[in-house]
Amino acid sequence: MIRIVALALSAFIGLFTGAWLGGARTARQAGPSPDRVQVTVDATRRLADVDERFLSFAVDTAEVVGGDFWAPPGAGHGLLKTGAVDAYDFARPAIRRLAGALAPAYLRIGGTDADRTVYRLEDDAPLAPPAGARWVLGRRRWDAVNEFAGALGLRIMFTLNAGPSARGPEGAWDPAGARALIAYSQRRGYPVDVWELGNEANLFPLAHRSWLSADRYADDLGRARALLDELHAPALLAGGGSAFFPGLGEGRAFTDAVLGRAGRFLDVVTWHYYPQQSRRCPIATRRALPGESLGADDLDEVDRWADEVEHAARTRAPGTAVWLGETGSAQCGGEPGFSNTFADTLWWLDELGRLARRGEKVVVRQTLSGSDYGLVDDRTLEPNPSYWASWLWRDLMGTRVLDAAVGPASASLRAYAHCLRPGPDRPAGGAALVLVNVDPGAGVEVDLPALGAARVLRLEADGPGARTTRLDGAPLQIQPDGQLPARPRLDDLGAMTAAEATLKMAPLSIAFVVLPYAGAAACL
Repeated sequence: MIRIVALALSAFIGLFTGAWLGGARTARQAGPSPDRVQVTVDATRRLADVDERFLSFAVDTAEVVGGDFWAPPGAGHGLLKTGAVDAYDFARPAIRRLAGALAPAYLRIGGTDADRTVYRLEDDAPLAPPAGARWVLGRRRWDAVNEFAGALGLRIMFTLNAGPSARGPEGAWDPAGARALIAYSQRRGYPVDVWELGNEANLFPLAHRSWLSADRYADDLGRARALLDELHAPALLAGGGSAFFPGLGEGRAFTDAVLGRAGRFLDVVTWHYYPQQSRRCPIATRRALPGESLGADDLDEVDRWADEVEHAARTRAPGTAVWLGETGSAQCGGEPGFSNTFADTLWWLDELGRLARRGEKVVVRQTLSGSDYGLVDDRTLEPNPSYWASWLWRDLMGTRVLDAAVGPASASLRAYAHCLRPGPDRPAGGAALVLVNVDPGAGVEVDLPALGAARVLRLEADGPGARTTRLDGAPLQIQPDGQLPARPRLDDLGAMTAAEATLKMAPLSIAFVVLPYAGAAACL
């Protein structure tokens, strides 16, 4: 996420009346919820379809090149407490096992430093960056990224430099560096499926001290499209990439203006959103609170900004897909005691379910590992709680989205339904549910859909600040031989018949409910 968050928020706050600072935040809950509800699923039609790589993840450009990244608490330098990091080690067996278990997925290489990085692919290329850049992506590093992705069944989404070092004297984007990188990647047969132009173009004046107007960026997208056509590149072109802030949104109207001029050039419209800010951000519109979970209203806000982006895409760029190209539970590297705990899991599954219902094709988690918002602790290579939630989602939730409803209406219980992901122990027509109880103080009894016997996997922890997650009472952890635990076999789970299918959920808990014999017409 942007390294100039403090300045960005200062500027944006001046554009809005009633903006709030520091620890102030919206109501943590939206009123009382019933203690018993009925969940129903319309199994006759699909509500939406998502990409096979819907749940994807990133390795920040700063990590790839060994630049400055978010430092651990108590370390780092400057206003935002960043520090030098070693170049990301893609050869580590543990990170390869953990990433491979989430495949297929997109591996996004992007972030603020994408627009400060130039490419040097010749063997004797100088390593010193030119004026306006900070980092160099050399051939060996780029080869390592692609070997990692290719070996694990990942496809790459790469953010091309659109910053000052990639612009000519008149300020227009110069495609020369991108041309060399794309042509080299095509010659090598590298698995790059998406080229994205620039990171958070709406914040360029603050990130790079360089004004970038919507018209200029739209013209840049036209140049990028011409480049891909010239090279006969089969990859998609993505752009927009605007940052939306909690409570403030985009701040500077940008996405609609860009798409109005350049929507015809794009295959994918991207946007970025974090629901709160970590302590590294000196100014916050919603401060992350360690050991607590986000309130219902806070969780719901993502719909507000998704509405804006999707409306712009529908009206200005019909036929383009919308991807949430970067997200995490807290800006500025994540919040220790939140982003690496069970609280993050509640937010993460709710956001995944919500955006899948909307039909957004891909959601990219920042990061696979690195700082506090990684799915994996980069120092210990131990999975954080949201890794395990992602692991279960990847195993159970298919690409067809079904309509799940809760009645009576509940602010606290969230229900999301998909067709069951195919597998050798799974008959056709099965469905899967994710149920998330975000109430910190009250449990709820859930009458499950009358779609045959239900098999339930409970995901729980000792409070939102817990680092250990339990699946059906057993801690989820890497095995002594370094392998992941075996995925649950549905045949081994106890079944609840339709007559007894009432599930008791504790406060702040998650349940995956599998309905293998639902016979869902939408899933056949």
